[in-house]
Amino acid sequence: YFEKHIPELNLPTDLDESGWWNRPFESDEERQPRADRVLAELLARHGNRDGQPEERVALVSHGGFFMRFMCSLLKLPWRQGAHDMKSWFLLNNCSISRFDIDNKWGITVCYLNRTDHLPSHLISE
Repeated sequence: YFEKHIPELNLPTDLDESGWWNRPFESDEERQPRADRVLAELLARHGNRDGQPEERVALVSHGGFFMRFMCSLLKLPWRQGAHDMKSWFLLNNCSISRFDIDNKWGITVCYLNRTDHLPSHLISE
């Protein structure tokens, strides 16, 4: 499907129908170090474009990890949110967030938690 409809998409070579996660459930203590590693790897691969064409990178994730990733990206400490929120952010299932990373300007949060692509009855936390 992807090769036909999005030929410029580069998927990891080891990704197949079985997915990529092959470990037990990840604990809270393991999430932040992994989020830091994922951010470092993304910046190493895609961060310094030096006049090269821009790249668009999609990161598909569960909310628990993505909230930790956002803390890493924005250099925020992890915190337990108020009113049963798990972080600084509220994210619905299947929402889309966009960050631009630029050598000159740094990180721009373009949007968080967009769900306008979903019918209202499918929006959930």
